[in-house]
Amino acid sequence: MSHGVVLEVCDDGPGIPVAERARAMKRFYRGSHRADAGSSMGLAIVERIAEQHGAVVCLEAGPNGKGL
Repeated sequence: MSHGVVLEVCDDGPGIPVAERARAMKRFYRGSHRADAGSSMGLAIVERIAEQHGAVVCLEAGPNGKGL
């Protein structure tokens, strides 16, 4: 039996297409649908912090197919 903690974050934004999710974790990667400003560092930082704590980040579709 595995013991641990799960932290789940959901949003209702545009989401990230399945084909782009692996690349979304790369620094400065901006998906094909992005028009807003930003450095595209957020998910790369989240993944690095998770790795330093022995955790894993998974990107999945949000509730009702919206968000992430």
